[in-house]
Parts: sequence; structure tokens; C-alpha cells
Amino acid sequence: DYKGTGVVNLPLADGVAAVRIGLQAGRRGGYIDLVNPTTGANEASNINSTNFYVGKAALTWNVNSNLSVKAAAFFHSVQSNDLDVSYLTYPPDPLGPPGSTGYNLPLPKNISAKLEREPGRDRLAVPSLTINYDLGFADLTSTTAYFWRNFHRNSDATVSDTLGIANGVIDPGACAPTPPSGAGCAALYNTFSRLPSVAIFDTTTRKTSEEIRLASAPYDAKSGWPITWLGGLYIAHEVAGFTDNEITPGINDAFASYGYSPAQVNSLVGWSDPASPAFPSG
Repeated sequence: DYKGTGVVNLPLADGVAAVRIGLQAGRRGGYIDLVNPTTGANEASNINSTNFYVGKAALTWNVNSNLSVKAAAFFHSVQSNDLDVSYLTYPPDPLGPPGSTGYNLPLPKNISAKLEREPGRDRLAVPSLTINYDLGFADLTSTTAYFWRNFHRNSDATVSDTLGIANGVIDPGACAPTPPSGAGCAALYNTFSRLPSVAIFDTTTRKTSEEIRLASAPYDAKSGWPITWLGGLYIAHEVAGFTDNEITPGINDAFASYGYSPAQVNSLVGWSDPASPAFPSG
């Protein structure tokens, strides 16, 4: 593990303008190893390591004795190379060792047995502009800000997608009326159910905000006004979007190698679509 931090302050004009920049970067070492779920061979070590980067910058400009402007920006990025999750057992056949019928083969500590890595990336950026004007009796302040955040993550979807589709679509004992034979259908099941599948999640949030406030001057016991006040207006607009792409590379080739086109998948469960001649009746 390591972390480094650096901060610099630069006066651009004495009493008028200055800039401050801070940076931080670090890494958290991993401790989980990835093994092949079928053979048990080590494929990667310390997969759950994490890298992070943080940056902040601010520029202050005193235009005159009454007016000041401050521009600032904040950014951070966290990259996790995999989950902090280890498995207790191997998965059963067909995703695990051949012949295993249940989750009964234990794994050593801090080991994951899966077909797909599950990295994630979280990024955040917040630029802002603050303008302050001293009116004498009160301070007028305007703050304009923009918020952007993106979270991207991969998830191993082999069990839910590939194996789930195989169990729901392919009957290893009966592929008729479309060739190949039942034996060929069993081979297709074995081939297809072992394909790795990944779910790719992406979430993005964007927010724009504006705040205007008028605050009275600090209380002065000599002025005879034992009252301070604050008034303002805040407006914000936020948009969030989420996508879920679930991919099984090689799915079309797997069906094609056994004589099926992608449009004929539904024929494997023995029902037909009257609107399409691609699906045989039966």
C-alpha cells in the first residue's frame, strides 16, 4: 500500500490573486487470487487491488476591495481491479470441476473461482465559481456549480445469463424437430453453458446548481441593530442515466457450430412462432 500527497500555494499578485493546488494518489494492495473454476489453476494474483487519484485546485482573485472571485475544481477517480469477495467452494459442473455435483469442493482462503473479472471505476468532478460582492450593509454571493459522477462496473453474469439461458432454452435430451440429434443437443448444452458472460453496468449523474444569497453584515453591538438576516435562492437540475449491457461472447458461434441460426433458438424448447417460418412447428 502507498499514498502520496502534495500541496502547493502560489501567490500570483501580492494581496490580489493566488492559486492553490493539491494532488493525492495511492494504491491499496490486493490479497485475493483468481483461479480457473474448472482446473483450479492460478490465473491472477491480488486481483482486488485499488488505485485512487484526487485533485483539487482553487484560484482566488480580489478584483478590488469589494469584489472577489474564486474558481475551484475537485476531481477524484477510484479504480478497483476486482471485488473484495472470495469464494468458499468451487462451483459445480458445468462451471466447476468436471463431475462435481454441488458446492462441495472447498477452496483455500482468499480465492475466487470465476470466469469473468469484476472491475469497477468511480469518477467524480465538481467545478464551481463563487463571486462575492460587499455591499456594505450585506454581502451578495453567487455560487455556480456543476456535478458529474460516473460509476462503471463489470459483473460476472455467467451463472445468471449463460447457464440460466442454457437451462431454460436447451433440453439436452430433445432437439427435434430441428437437427441435430439429442446427443448433439447435449453437446451444445455443454458448450454453451461454459461460455463466460459479463454484465456491464454504467451509471452517470449530472447536476447543475445556482445559489444566490444576501447576508447582512456581522452583528455590531455599537450599531444598535442586534439582528442579522440571510436570504437567498437555490436552483438545481439533475439528470441520471443507467445502462445494463449483458454480453456472452461466442453465443452465435456456439449455436452455429451445431447447425442452428440465432433465430432458431426458440425452437429448442419446442414452441413455434406462427409469424416466422424460421421456427418449425411442434
